[in-house]
Amino acid sequence: MLEVAVALIREEGVGALTLARLAAAAGVTKPVAYQHFETREGLLCALYQQLGQHHERAAGEALAALSSGTTPPEAAAEVVAAAIIDCILENGDSYAAIIAALASSPQGAGTSAALRQSIVTAYADVLTRAAKLTTAEALARALLGAGEGLAQGVRNCEISHTEAITTLSAMLAAGSGLSKLTR
Repeated sequence: MLEVAVALIREEGVGALTLARLAAAAGVTKPVAYQHFETREGLLCALYQQLGQHHERAAGEALAALSSGTTPPEAAAEVVAAAIIDCILENGDSYAAIIAALASSPQGAGTSAALRQSIVTAYADVLTRAAKLTTAEALARALLGAGEGLAQGVRNCEISHTEAITTLSAMLAAGSGLSKLTR
């Protein structure tokens, strides 16, 4: 049902997403949707959690690439930057819409903040392990925000995908010394 919900958000916007609408689009009864998510906010939280898991997988893949010894040190910042940008782009505009919808309620805002923290923590772990940073969490938070802005620029055809990754990579290298890693 989550894939159907994402498709509804992309087609009709997050405002049109209700459990009744989801049930109809997914071909299930309303009680099934309500049993699974309980509320619209529960559905939005599940969607955001899925997006967070996508980021955590991307961070894990970046860490694996950096830990394998096959990534040249000068490419380390680019690996992390590409993980962030590509993950945001793959999730499309639904990412921002879900965050905004969750922020409209106190419980949703709290859940959104906790889930965002897990994304920040995943990237901070990569930075801590790869660059031995003591400020990895702050840098990860900054990179995630910058990545969201750069990805929006790519979606709006204002900058290229390559420019987004190069820019975020330069920010990361400047903030962490990640491109100067030695094995």
